[in-house]
Amino acid sequence: MVGPDEGRASLDEPHVPGVGLLGMRERVTALGGTLTAGPRPEGGFSGRAALPAPVFEEAR
Repeated sequence: MVGPDEGRASLDEPHVPGVGLLGMRERVTALGGTLTAGPRPEGGFSGRAALPAPVFEEAR
């Protein structure tokens, strides 16, 4: 799952510290996945979560 954000942060809004990315990373890791997130070279921000897909046996 990839979630790019091309917007810009508003300088009028105060910074509110939180645990958003940390909490997301903990949940993704608990499911056996990985989370990468950070600023994009062209501006904005991007987050990518990769989760393992279950393998199902064929019905007989």
